[in-house]
Amino acid sequence: MSLRFLPLLVGTALVALFLGILIGYAWHRSTSQVQPAAARDLPPAGVDVEVLRPGPMPLRLASIGVLRPLDEVTLRSLVSGLVSEVGFSDGEAVSEGQVLVRIHDAETRQLLAAALAARNEAQRRLDRSRELLESGLSTSEERERLAADLEAAEARVAALQAQLDEYVVRAPFPGRVGLRAMSPGATVSQGDALVTVTRLDPLRIATTIPERFLGMLRDGIQVEGESPAFPGQSFHGEVVFFAPTIDAATRSLRIEANIPNDQQLLRPGQTLNVRATLGEDPDVLTIPEESVILRGNQASVWVLRDGRAIMQGVELGRVDGGRIEVRSGLKAGDQVVVRGIQSILFPGMPARVRNGAAGPPGAAPAPPASEDEPELEAAE
Repeated sequence: MSLRFLPLLVGTALVALFLGILIGYAWHRSTSQVQPAAARDLPPAGVDVEVLRPGPMPLRLASIGVLRPLDEVTLRSLVSGLVSEVGFSDGEAVSEGQVLVRIHDAETRQLLAAALAARNEAQRRLDRSRELLESGLSTSEERERLAADLEAAEARVAALQAQLDEYVVRAPFPGRVGLRAMSPGATVSQGDALVTVTRLDPLRIATTIPERFLGMLRDGIQVEGESPAFPGQSFHGEVVFFAPTIDAATRSLRIEANIPNDQQLLRPGQTLNVRATLGEDPDVLTIPEESVILRGNQASVWVLRDGRAIMQGVELGRVDGGRIEVRSGLKAGDQVVVRGIQSILFPGMPARVRNGAAGPPGAAPAPPASEDEPELEAAE
């Protein structure tokens, strides 16, 4: 490039720099004049606030658990034979001891009838021998032999009665049956599966507790479960089992709870969002969920200071019952905007309190304000 164009380039750059400075200055003056004018012209934002005060917050651990039956068994045939009766329908509720399946047992019944007759005959002979012994027409050895015959006959009867019971399959506990695996007239062999019975009330659910909470474990820990299948409905239960050892991989302890299910709404295999209540923190600052403004990973709230709305960043913790724990960023006595957030147009905007500035539920009442305490409503 020739040196004769150098002065022209330098001059062009200086002109562009001057124009940029001039435009920036003009924009700064215009914005600095508009915002205060707008702030003076706008009425104060009407908001509801909550005065932060420490209060109790339950210590609940949340997890996902899978329901399983407390009892479930697949009933199998103890004998071989023809199915003579099926006493249930698929999926039917059954009671304990209800007859579910009968196997053809005519031959065993005939053997039992013969055994009963033999026992009665043995009893008659023994009674006769006692009379003869008293008359001196029989011996004690004969009487003992007849007594042994009676015992053998009674044992035969008991064995056949027990064998006859094997031809009847009964529900071992109340519950609900699955699909039947046979029909009347079908031939079954010893060991064939007949039907599955599942106890549905109560159900058992398992979850885990981190190792650091072991000191809070006690009898009677309550759990609460929620299912997407039943919105707004909670299922409550009580922990009945603590694992004897801690899982080395997760450093957590397995616990199991019984969930009453008398209406049989829940089913084994269903997942529940489970919360276990381990205790209660007595002094925790909490705010309503609706007061939190999230921008990415940053959380903030509007607070009132000297009658103006200020955006304050916060660090949040646990969530329970629509309230969130505040770990840092706020202190007791701060006034957090809980409703009317949309009416705050910019930080520093004047605001007036529409409600009585109540505290959070369960918190201690606020001390009475002094007579010379300034009002929250901003001056017009």
